Amino acid sequence: MRDYLVARLESSDLKIESVTKELVSGIHSNYINVGDKGLVLLVDQIYPCKKEANGKKVTVLKQAYQVLYNNGAKNIALVFLKDGKTFFRSSIDDENTGLKSIKPKQEERRSFKDYKERDLMRINTFRPEENFVFDKRKGIMQYYQPSSDGLSEAVLSYNFEPVSLDYGHIKNEYKYHPLDSMSKVWRIWKNENRLIGQLVLQGKYLEGTQMQGLPRPDEKSSNNLINTKDLPLILANIRNMSIGGMTFENYESDRDPTGAIGIALADLAYHEQQRINKHRK
Repeated sequence: MRDYLVARLESSDLKIESVTKELVSGIHSNYINVGDKGLVLLVDQIYPCKKEANGKKVTVLKQAYQVLYNNGAKNIALVFLKDGKTFFRSSIDDENTGLKSIKPKQEERRSFKDYKERDLMRINTFRPEENFVFDKRKGIMQYYQPSSDGLSEAVLSYNFEPVSLDYGHIKNEYKYHPLDSMSKVWRIWKNENRLIGQLVLQGKYLEGTQMQGLPRPDEKSSNNLINTKDLPLILANIRNMSIGGMTFENYESDRDPTGAIGIALADLAYHEQQRINKHRK
């Protein structure tokens, strides 16, 4: 993760320096200095919670962030490790995360009744570290995705929103019941944007410098990659994913003279098919 980020930041005119330092007791944080006042903090490990003076439990990631800010880093990007087990945990993939699946809450018309099956695939169970950044960055989160079967190494940006819980099924049966509310643990992402090319620190976020197609599957496995029965679900899942400022719904070939963005959007469909297949196993 660190090597990938350093390599893609090194094209910048600013000095890039990789650092490991004990910012809070017992935790050695990894971060990358970008110039004099810029920094990328890698959230690649658990930052446990501790009680503050007001009695509220807060992740010590907050303390590490504050130490860096007080030391002069005014533009701090936070990038999580997207391993699916510690961070970016699917709320229905209990086999890998150890979480209790939320699927019955939707199938049995309980608190997730307002969400369709394709929505459930975009709901994550946040750890305290993610909630801290969610609040600080107003839902915009960035993750480093390691290379794996069907997925290429990349930095991804997501726009998360709280999940709305509907307790109408209880209202009809009991006089006293929970109030409809916004979850403090479950978050649903609305947009996914892959950062392509070299990386630059713009304010408090990383941005990509160019657009290009995602790695394509080899020719031997390129036939029948998309199950036509899954096509409506695939298109619904990726309709808000943006590459070069364009989605499937607003794609314009005139704005894509090389066709690179169109290829990348098509490849998103392939990767979404792989994800659907994985959840079916």
